Amino acid sequence: QLFLQLLQVEEMQRNMSLALGKEQQHCGQEQKSQEAESIYQALKIRTCSSEEEAEDEFLQLLCVRKGKKLMARLLPHLTQEQGEKMLLTITHHLPFLMKKDVLDE
Repeated sequence: QLFLQLLQVEEMQRNMSLALGKEQQHCGQEQKSQEAESIYQALKIRTCSSEEEAEDEFLQLLCVRKGKKLMARLLPHLTQEQGEKMLLTITHHLPFLMKKDVLDE
């Protein structure tokens, strides 16, 4: 479901680049920002302790290929603050994610 929302955001981005009027671009940018914010909120990105890593929904999403692709494609559409928070959370839990990848192989 989140991936479908992301596809809509990317489609809005493409349409905005084709839009001729400044008003159309502004309206499209506002809608794109709201959709990206909605996806970001659904991810429930938060800092968690190492005991909670296995249950954290965001980290579990990063354990699957489609989740990783979702994060990579969503990142350019987020605000700088949201992107920084996402990347900080990922890097903070990188040892857990790497260990999980090795175990899955």
